[in-house]
Amino acid sequence: MENLVTLNTPVVFGLLLLSPSAPSTEHKIILVLDESFCKSYPKEITEALTAIEGVTRVALTEARGHAIVSHDGRVSPETLVAVVKSVNAARAEAGATVMK
Repeated sequence: MENLVTLNTPVVFGLLLLSPSAPSTEHKIILVLDESFCKSYPKEITEALTAIEGVTRVALTEARGHAIVSHDGRVSPETLVAVVKSVNAARAEAGATVMK
């Protein structure tokens, strides 16, 4: 019986080491965009938002006229709006606002 306990101890220890850690929390911010701006410059909007540290995903196609930005919690809505406005700076279309 002692051999059985001795053999199982390393296995249990190994399982504890391999157990996954708690999943990280995903945050989302929805931006309301001028629909024509969103249609005309989807690549530029997506690239600019994705370049922000902490942004994990940008979806423009899920909701027309909206950018759904997934992030790790380090991103502020004001940063997202400023980045979209910077993409839009040379164009006449409206920028973005945060959906409340």
